[in-house]
Amino acid sequence: MTPGDLVEIHWRDATTLDNWGSLADHREQEMAVIKSAGYLLLMTKDVIKLVQSVQQDPAGEVCASLTIPRGCIVTMRRKR
Repeated sequence: MTPGDLVEIHWRDATTLDNWGSLADHREQEMAVIKSAGYLLLMTKDVIKLVQSVQQDPAGEVCASLTIPRGCIVTMRRKR
């Protein structure tokens, strides 16, 4: 995959239970799996960065970035 590719990533995110409940309820709480899509901005050994929008002029500004730690990624695929 190269910068600019449209990608879809499934990744694990932290979750919280912020209410009173049994120990079992809190022990059973699992991480959420999130599905995000965007244009690949950066891919390093530590993180993947996506952006939602890319301006189509010489300045090439971007908007709405998302940084996902590599260790949280379940799957990643290029969209066509």
